[in-house]
Amino acid sequence: MNNEMKANKNNPLPHSRFNAYLEKIKRRLKSITLKDTFSDLQNKSGLVIDVRKKEDWFMGHIPGAIWIERSKLEKEVENIVPQSESKIICYGEDGAQSILAAYTLNEMGYINTYWMEKGWEGWKEKKYPIRAAEGIEMRDPLEKLGGICYLPRLFDKIKGLYSSKLPPTEYLQDDWDKAILELLCIDATLLEQVCISSENEQKFLMELKKILGPSWPSQHMIDQFNERCQLRKITGFQKPQFWFWRVDKKTKK
Repeated sequence: MNNEMKANKNNPLPHSRFNAYLEKIKRRLKSITLKDTFSDLQNKSGLVIDVRKKEDWFMGHIPGAIWIERSKLEKEVENIVPQSESKIICYGEDGAQSILAAYTLNEMGYINTYWMEKGWEGWKEKKYPIRAAEGIEMRDPLEKLGGICYLPRLFDKIKGLYSSKLPPTEYLQDDWDKAILELLCIDATLLEQVCISSENEQKFLMELKKILGPSWPSQHMIDQFNERCQLRKITGFQKPQFWFWRVDKKTKK
């Protein structure tokens, strides 16, 4: 083995094949600068698509952009952009995501697609306008529905998730979410379906009781669950994880 081969083995180029692939497909695509992207948004002459993860979108995005996660782009883009001749500008965390998204759309027949140079990181660096996703007002964990603490808050979280006001990372991630599913002995998917189909929390409660029937927790189990919620609230064991959650309402007495 010669010295050059040893050097390549010991210090391989990071993502060399990936970078070569990007360079190859980039030659087939049209790019657009940050400045021209900003100008198009001001003049409403182009559609900007953010292909990052949903939690990144909530932290901040380009004002006027539409969010379609990269993994769902092929399936969902036609619902938002039916005309193949529409001008589309893709951006991701960096230029690489933008290139891959633009290439996919180009292959699907969107002939006027661009990738935004330098991506989101470049946009922030140039200090162009940024918008954070709208927050939701989360009710106090001790507020009750059907005599159960935290149930109104979980109702808010599910509604917030399905109205795109809450990132998926904030749902069913803390112990309170999991504990209430265990208390009710209900599958998360079924609970979501009941919540989304209910106009308000009272109808949600009625449908929930109807589905659970005799399995609805006893008063003793509910009291024990509520005591654990109160203890966690006092000790601060669980706190909202995401910065955009607004200040909770005061606990109802």
